[in-house]
Amino acid sequence: MHDERGSSAGAARDRRRGLGRLVRIALLALVFALPAAGAVLNFVVVYVDDSPAVPDGLDGAAGVAISPTGGHAYAVGHDDDALVVFVRDATAETLSFVEVWFDQVAGVFGLDGASAVTVSPDSRHVYATADGSDALAVFARDPSMDSLSFVEAHLNAVGGVFGLDGASGVTVSLDGRHVFATGAESDALAVFARDASLDTLTFVGAEVDGVGGVEGLDGARAVTEDPVSGFVFVAGADDDAVAIFDRHPTGDDLVFLGSFTDGLGAVDGLDGAAAVLVTPDGSNLYVAGRDENAIAVFRSPLQVPKHLQVVRNGKKGISGLVAPWALALSDDGRFLYAATAAGDTIAVFRREAPEGNLTFLGSAVDAGGVDLQAAHALATSPDGKHLLVASRVTDAVALFRQDGIFSDGFESGDASVWTTSLP
Repeated sequence: MHDERGSSAGAARDRRRGLGRLVRIALLALVFALPAAGAVLNFVVVYVDDSPAVPDGLDGAAGVAISPTGGHAYAVGHDDDALVVFVRDATAETLSFVEVWFDQVAGVFGLDGASAVTVSPDSRHVYATADGSDALAVFARDPSMDSLSFVEAHLNAVGGVFGLDGASGVTVSLDGRHVFATGAESDALAVFARDASLDTLTFVGAEVDGVGGVEGLDGARAVTEDPVSGFVFVAGADDDAVAIFDRHPTGDDLVFLGSFTDGLGAVDGLDGAAAVLVTPDGSNLYVAGRDENAIAVFRSPLQVPKHLQVVRNGKKGISGLVAPWALALSDDGRFLYAATAAGDTIAVFRREAPEGNLTFLGSAVDAGGVDLQAAHALATSPDGKHLLVASRVTDAVALFRQDGIFSDGFESGDASVWTTSLP
């Protein structure tokens, strides 16, 4: 015999189950409309020049770096001709001012127009370029202390040094043997041999655009090393190019391998090349094309480079990528950050496996009410927690937390670890 009450109850259960499925589908649709884990930058604190937190030294903040141990941060003030030292507390999410070093004070020289800063892999030395001094300054740190001591500075056209006119960028090889500095006015890459035990550098020579078949260094702006191959990549802003060098495995010489130039072959997105970045596994090369509001993506630069993609401001929903000046990668390698000198933002991209193409996720436009005007340099912490941004017009360093929305694998597509609070 047909039970109408049972039928009604069953129908109600079916409706509830159907509604539950629809809700789950709607929630999953919402999930995939949101950025993936690690892509969100949450503002924590900003340190502004001439404030109680930073008495001096950040006027025209042009460069920032975090030590490989994560315990210290360093920033250069272009208009203060200065290097500022901080202690970083990862747990408290703070930077604490330690000291500031000024050009022509207490025996220091080579910091006039400080333009970039980096830290050696062993955290023992800090190196700063300066485009007013046309110099590379060397500082040493006692492992038991937070402060630095000035060692020396190498000036262009002094003591046989050349290639540092308009000194603009600096990096240390991962094996600690060499320091490379770019000279934007020299159109050159200067090479120094590093003696960590003596705290000194010895000038080796310079690769100069148009000399000995070298090309792609006109307006040399930035330099980086491939951690896998040891290849050295230099952004030549006025050549719209990236020059590639190979390091001798035991000696100090560089060998020019060639260059990528905007508009030649399939290469695109390098107009005004201002920054270069290679992923830790050597699988991708990214170049900031400042003058075309773009980032160029290359695959496997160890072999014949394959130009994969160009992401441009105003295309495919991308915004805030105006005059990209600096690039940084999240510690896990999944996200790329671009500082924009004219867009006053930090543009955030997700790297898509396996090729390394970029997907735009959004932009950070201010730091707690403080505009990121002329965002000029970026540094990510080795623990993956923080991103530091140097703002040249705001005279500040902002600290952002690299937060994820999900921690259960939604972004990976691994359905076995998806969770839901629905019954």
